[in-house]
Amino acid sequence: MNKKMCARTLRNNTKYYQRMCICAVWLIVLISACRKQDIEPDPVGEPVPYTGPAKSLETTLFQTSNTLFIAAWKRADMTGRLHKLDSRTFTLFVPTDDAMKAAGWTLGKINTTLPDTLNALLAYYIADRNVAPASLATIKGNIALASLRTSADVPEYSIASPYTYLLFTGIHKDSLWMNGYPVSKWGNAIESTSGTLYTINRMLPLPQMDMLAYLQSDERFSFYLEACRINDSLYIEKNPWYNTQQTLTLLNPNPKYGGQYTLFAPTNEAFKKSGLQSIEDIRALACRTLPIGDAHNDEESYYVDPLTSLDSILLPHKMNFQGESGPYNPSGKPAHPAFFYNDLLDNTAISGMMLRLGQVGSSRPLMFNLEFTSKNGQVYVRRQGAKVAPMPLVQHDIQVLNGVIHVLNDGLLVP
Repeated sequence: MNKKMCARTLRNNTKYYQRMCICAVWLIVLISACRKQDIEPDPVGEPVPYTGPAKSLETTLFQTSNTLFIAAWKRADMTGRLHKLDSRTFTLFVPTDDAMKAAGWTLGKINTTLPDTLNALLAYYIADRNVAPASLATIKGNIALASLRTSADVPEYSIASPYTYLLFTGIHKDSLWMNGYPVSKWGNAIESTSGTLYTINRMLPLPQMDMLAYLQSDERFSFYLEACRINDSLYIEKNPWYNTQQTLTLLNPNPKYGGQYTLFAPTNEAFKKSGLQSIEDIRALACRTLPIGDAHNDEESYYVDPLTSLDSILLPHKMNFQGESGPYNPSGKPAHPAFFYNDLLDNTAISGMMLRLGQVGSSRPLMFNLEFTSKNGQVYVRRQGAKVAPMPLVQHDIQVLNGVIHVLNDGLLVP
């Protein structure tokens, strides 16, 4: 009996000493890993004071004189909404009291409006990330900011994948511009711990129509719409499933496309000044390239889509935008090549800008084959390398759900 107890005690002691040895080895390893330079030195000199913003975005807002926006904010419980979002920083564009009154938003109306309605109203003036004034000042032209306002009522969109209203924001000369409007003098931004607040002097109209609806509402564009219809019918006859080069479908917003884009819409007068006096002339031009060829790889192994003679007109007017074929930024989100008037005045890089990278075995690099110039605040446009004189935009910054329309009346964008 004593022998068994001794054996058991010996085994227990052996395990105990083994554990102690293992712990000792690890302790030696940890001690040897510590070096003198790993020890944090004592601080030298005086502490550097924090000079950044100290107040939250809500506190910063409530200390401004924009009483009507603040009243709407409180009634809509926008603070509660922001706290539920994944984003923790925002850019807030706050209309002044005069701006809200001019749009019909008095205190009496605000106090009798449903909170959900006010929530939607204010959401249009909140971007889902912080754009500090120092960052915005470095950008030529506009940056596309996603607002918190969305809609599932736009065709092709849904509750699961809603349409997002955008704020195209930038600096032109000494003013802040949004969606083609000067909204305030530059320099009144207030930074906070959770975002930046810009006070603006006007409320922004919400786009209501898409490109197709707008063009259909104006007889000036009947030639252009018929040219699109004729050209699309040729592709549909070739292959009903082939829609890469179709134009009418692109005039409607669609979440599958590469975001919002720019259309230089030619009037009927523009067609006539370029020699196309009637719909019959447009149809005759379209038929010159029949039958349409097949897609193929060219001598450099790039994939080439078939084109018609009308494409030589239609593609430049939509800046070669091709829907599902791009453009997307590196994160996979739509790039939104929608350029407002202040973009065209200030951002010289738009002329000949690359729309999409090419890839051997796939599509060629896609470029904006237009060039823009300006004189005395007037923007002029023509095809790159064209012999014709640049043409002025007779109307500009018509914002629609899927981009922006500028109007040409002096001719078509021909080579």
